[in-house]
Parts: sequence; C-alpha cells; structure tokens
Amino acid sequence: MTDSRERISVGGQADERQSPAVPASRSGGHAWAIRALYVGMSGALLMYAGDMLLFGRLSNTDISPEGVTAVMQEVAADSPFRIMLGGGLGPLAGFLYAAGFYGVTAMVRREHPVLRWAIMGLFCLAMVYGGAYHSHYPHYAAVGSHQEVSSAANYINALTMGAVLPMALASLLFIYAVLGGKTLYRKYTVLFSPLPLILCGMAFSHLPSPLTTLVGGGWNNLLFLIFFGVCLRQTRERGSAMPDCAATLAHTGKDEDDNALSASLDVSRRALSQLAEVPSGGIASVCGVNCSGPVTQRLAALGLIPGCAVRVLRTGKVLVLECCGTFIAVGRDFARHIAVNHTMKHADKANGRQK
Repeated sequence: MTDSRERISVGGQADERQSPAVPASRSGGHAWAIRALYVGMSGALLMYAGDMLLFGRLSNTDISPEGVTAVMQEVAADSPFRIMLGGGLGPLAGFLYAAGFYGVTAMVRREHPVLRWAIMGLFCLAMVYGGAYHSHYPHYAAVGSHQEVSSAANYINALTMGAVLPMALASLLFIYAVLGGKTLYRKYTVLFSPLPLILCGMAFSHLPSPLTTLVGGGWNNLLFLIFFGVCLRQTRERGSAMPDCAATLAHTGKDEDDNALSASLDVSRRALSQLAEVPSGGIASVCGVNCSGPVTQRLAALGLIPGCAVRVLRTGKVLVLECCGTFIAVGRDFARHIAVNHTMKHADKANGRQK
C-alpha cells in the first residue's frame, strides 16, 4: 500500500499531512469483482487447455467438425487419457466462467438489478450448455462417423444451440447496457464483448498453420479471456466509482446525514466518474468518498460529503477544489477515490450558496 499526500487549505492556512491511500481493490464489491474476473479468466484458460488436449496439433489446419473429429480419433488412439482429460475440463471451466460473469455484471448500476441478473443468468446458462457440449467431445473420438450413433450426435449438437442462443442474448443485453449508460464501462467495451469477437473469429479458419489450431480452434475461449481482461482493466480504473461507494457517508454527528445519503443515492442514478477526471472549471456533485474513515471525516468537516457540489479550480498532480466556500487541495491519485457526477449544472444552488 502506498501513501498519498493530502493537502488541505482552509481560510488561507495550508495543512499538509500524510494519509494512507486506500487501494481501490479494498472496496467491498469492487474487490470481489476483480477476484471474480481473475477466476473467470482462469476458466477461459482451462477450457482452452481442454480444446488443445482434444484436438491441438501444430500440423492441423482443418478446424471444421469433420477435421476436428479426425484429429481426436488419432489422439484417442495414441492417448485415451488425454482425450478424457480434455473433455472433463469442460464442466469445471464452465463453473469458473460463472464467477467471471459475476465480475462483468458488478459494474452494472444498482438501479438496474433485473438487467444485471438477466445478463449474468444468460451468460451462465450459455456456459452450462457449453461445458456440457465440451464434455461430449470424447464421444466423437470414440465413435467417429458411425451411422448408428447419428441420433446421439444430433443430441450433442443440440447442446450447441443451448450455448449459442443465451450467449447471443446476453451479449446484446450487455451492449445495450453499456451504450445506454447503465454501467460504468466505457462505450468502446462493446467492441470486446463476446458477440463482436465471435464474428471476428470467422476469419481465423484461414490462418496459416499452426495458428489455425492455436487461435482458431480455441477462439471461443480466447475471446472470453480478452473480454474479461478488458472488463478487469476498467474495473480497476473506474471501480472506485461503483454504485457501492455512493452509500459511503461521513458521520458528522448532524441531522443532515439522512438527507446527504438520499442525495448521494440520487446522484448514483446518473453518470458516475472520478473527481480526477473532472476538467478545470468543471462542476461536479460528490457521490461517495472511498477512503479511510479518518480522511472521510476530515473531508466531511470541510463540507465534502456525498450530495455536495464542488468546483475544480485547477487540475494537475494536485487538484484545487472549492467546496462550500472552502478551498481544498488533494493529490490526483487521491482524487481517483472520490466518485462524482460531473453533469451537474446548478452547483451553487445545490450548495445553498448566495451569489
């Protein structure tokens, strides 16, 4: 844990102290989201490893169902255990994937719980079917193209639709949520969501060997590794502005606590950002202060509590703020832990200031 220098100026007298910066990963839901995304990435790698165990050969350039089946038959003849291990990893990887989808949807705003659970539920349902389908691959290696197992093959192939349809619906809902401002993700995230990446994967069958198998053959899992990675990066960067922190309230011992909490929850329904992102001259409304208790109380004593308005007078490594007639200087890294809504237009009225 690193220290950030907090500089506060009140009435023209500067007070400079050392206060421990609380890493964003320490905040409740934010920390769990990061851990869950790492678990989801491990699930993607595990499923990819299963694919490579089943049909991974550097010399293979045919990743069509027939080509994959032919390779699996050869692998099964050489090492039956390798085929069984590759198929058995499917359900376990699907279980780990579910944790990753929790991490993805943790950045959906709290006022959209149905949307959050719908996205997560559909993603998980798709991966349940995907893991089941993956576990049946050894059957193809055992029976090949025997006509008497055509009905069983049709059943196994039907599991594919059980994965594809929920995955497509979940991806569309995720894109709608991001573009509609219902999450804390930046809009470019939709380019790395499963549906666009699946469409990109159609071109990988034309890659030269050995990339045909290494990339094209395992693309359905590699794309989730990319998706989780993009979500992880943004959760680290913007997670301190997650809706959880909007409920963080400095206890000042006054009767206005309930009103401030109500205001902070109301602000959380709008565009959240970090104080460090507000440009010079910008006006923002504080949604939450994600820092240690003593620092939160000191800021509250200066009027910087959820629901109050601040004006950014100067940006840079040290931000100079005006809040309720008080000038406050905070380090830029420290300002990243203060969640704000910078679309507010009437800050003076919100603070009750006289012009």
